[in-house]
Amino acid sequence: QTALLNTREERARLHDKWARKGLEANMRGEVAAAATCFGEAVKLERRTTTLLSLINMQLKMGEHTLAAAAYLRLMESNVLNEREWAMAQAKLYEANVSLVKRAAE
Repeated sequence: QTALLNTREERARLHDKWARKGLEANMRGEVAAAATCFGEAVKLERRTTTLLSLINMQLKMGEHTLAAAAYLRLMESNVLNEREWAMAQAKLYEANVSLVKRAAE
C-alpha cells in the first residue's frame, strides 16, 4: 500500500512539474515545447485541465481538425466541470471557424 501511494504521489509531483514547464513555455510563445510538456504530464496523470492545455496547444499549432475532434470527444465524455466544458466549447468553435476559413480558401 505504501509503495503504491508513493508511486501515485511521485506521478502527481512529476505531472505538476511537466504542467508548470508547459505553462511557462506557452507564456514564452514556445507552443510546440508547451505541447510536449503537457503531453508528458498527461502520460503521468490524465487530468482534464492538462488534456485541455494539450489540445489548446494543438489548436495554436494549426492542428484544427485534431483539436476539434479532441475537444468534442472530451466534451462528450462527461468528465469536464462547467468551466472546463465552457472553455472546450469556445475552443471547439474557434477550431471550427478556422476549418471553415481554410476550406473557403
